[in-house]
This record gives sequence, structure tokens and C-alpha cells, in this order.
Amino acid sequence: MNDFIRTFIIDDGLFRGAITRNFNVIQDILNRKKYPQNVSLLLAEAITLTNLLASVIKYEGIFTLQIKGDAAIKTIVVDETSDGKIRAYARFDEQELNNVSYENIKNRGSVPALLGAGYMIFTMDNSDGTQRYQGMVELEGNTLADCAHKYFQKSEQIKTAIKIAVAFSDTDKSWKSAGMLLQKMPENGGNKNILKSKEEIDDAWNTDVILMGSLTDQELLDEKLSPENILYRLYHEQDVFLFNEKILTFHCRCSRNRIIGVLKSFSEKDLQDMKKNNKISVTCEFCGKTYDITENDLKP
Repeated sequence: MNDFIRTFIIDDGLFRGAITRNFNVIQDILNRKKYPQNVSLLLAEAITLTNLLASVIKYEGIFTLQIKGDAAIKTIVVDETSDGKIRAYARFDEQELNNVSYENIKNRGSVPALLGAGYMIFTMDNSDGTQRYQGMVELEGNTLADCAHKYFQKSEQIKTAIKIAVAFSDTDKSWKSAGMLLQKMPENGGNKNILKSKEEIDDAWNTDVILMGSLTDQELLDEKLSPENILYRLYHEQDVFLFNEKILTFHCRCSRNRIIGVLKSFSEKDLQDMKKNNKISVTCEFCGKTYDITENDLKP
């Protein structure tokens, strides 16, 4: 299985983590709009980051990552349901994108070169309408993972380490991505081992982060290496417990009835302005499907 998220705990529950891979999901999303390579790179990274962030939040509904920039890539949106259904899209200025060279990205980092100044928003909406969670951080850092680090450091004050690998195969012209997250459990909820001092816990954290940093992009992306293999290589001297994996799939929630419901909220003048050849054509940003809506569809 090459599309999954697998969570785990190590060091007697002092730290939690997750490993994710996105092979088919990435291709399903990218193939629908034939994104340019630089956009595909950042969108793949954003999808993987969403998997990891959603894994550390308990929710029954939708987790959404929104990124706004003022450079070539203007918007990235990824949402993931609690049962692993993912969809995503990016908006960009093609002319500005053509002016960004590979050397520019390499020297400045993908975030400064492709997104520029802006912000990242995390939103969690439970299906029952309760416990809505939202966090925001400015785009500070070379990568999206750097920006997420800043968020946990500034807003949540939870020690977090994130590693993301994205690769493109010239052989079959396909993208794949993978990632790993490690996080110190909150003092009031996760640190069950009261026999360890703060210094011992800090030392254990630093050691585990260094070990995670030794994991190469190739290993993270290697489908022959299971999460069990990876965690054994890194943490065979610590207690590791893996939870059941969640399978990830591409799925768009758009529908004709949903589009009609949205259009009915517009004024008659706005609807007339949208109309062309006696119909309103609406294309879903996520999956690219086009719906043709007529006047009869909009009648009460």
C-alpha cells in the first residue's frame, strides 16, 4: 500500500509520530489539471504536510490546509476527511511562474521563490459542528515544513519535527511524496513516564529528532521499506508502538446538487451575469468536473 498514514508512539508514550506516503493520491490530483512541475512540487508537499498535521488532531470531519502567497503561486488548498479522503488544488500566475528558475528555488527555497509573503491556515471542522479549531502562521522558512515548525513553536509551543520528501520520476513521469512527523506529547496528557526528569526527556527528544534526521529521502520514499522497517531502523532501542494504518484516497465531494445550492444563494442579477448561452457553467477547482446549470435547475 503506497497511500497511507500510520501513527505511532515511542519512548513509553513520551513522543508521538506519524509516517505517510502518497503515490496514487498525488497522481490522481496532479493529473486532473496537468500542473507545471514547480506547482506540482509544492502541491505534493502541501498534501503530505496535511496528512501529518491531521494525524495529530482528533476530529470527525474535515481538516483543511490553506496557503496564500503573493508570488507565482497564489493559493493552495488541501482538505482531508477523517476517513482519509483527500482533494487539493493550486492557483498560480503562469507568467510569474515562468520567471522562477530552478536555481532560484534551489537558492532561496520553494516557499520564498514560489509563494513569497503570505500565510498558512489550518482549520478543523467536526461534522457535528462542534469544536472548530483554527490556527494561522505567516510563511516563514524555506519550505512548508519550516512554516509548520514555526507554527508549533510560536502558537502551540509543542516541540515538533517534520520531514517531507517529494520526488519526480522521469521514467513514468509520476510524482510521489512521503513524510514523517515526531512530536513531544503535551505535559498534561502524554508524558506518562514520571520516572524521567525533564533533562532526561529533553535528551531523549533530541536523540530521537537526530535519528529521524538521519532518514534519507530515498528511504522515506522506498515502497519496499514499511513503516515498521523504518521505525525499527531508527528506534530499535526504544519502545515503539504502531497504530493501525489509515488508507488515503483521492475523493472530491462536489456534486450537482451542492453547486445548485450554492448558486441559489446568489442574487438574480449575479446569476444573469454568470449566464452564458442560457446556462451557468461551473468547474470544480478540485477535480476539474464541469456542471452546466440551467434556469430550471435553479427554480424553487
